[in-house]
Amino acid sequence: ERKQNEDAASMRVTSEVEAKVGALSSQVADLAARLLEVEGNLDFVRENEPSSLTEAPRMTLSAHSEGAPSQPSALQEKLEAIAAHLEIVDD
Repeated sequence: ERKQNEDAASMRVTSEVEAKVGALSSQVADLAARLLEVEGNLDFVRENEPSSLTEAPRMTLSAHSEGAPSQPSALQEKLEAIAAHLEIVDD
């Protein structure tokens, strides 16, 4: 009977670990998908940036003064947040 109780406890622990690994795997997959999305947005921003200094900037000074965030800084913040999350997950 003791062996049976140990086997049951071992099976329960194993299933709990499998569930946690599955959840973690899902989170990593979601993070990977989000990272691909951010990388795609970064490529899009790079492709749409003015190619020379003579072109007009996309955002005017008045837009900045009204509190509208510029796209590159918002993207940078997202990338920094993802990097911080990856460091936490890696630890």
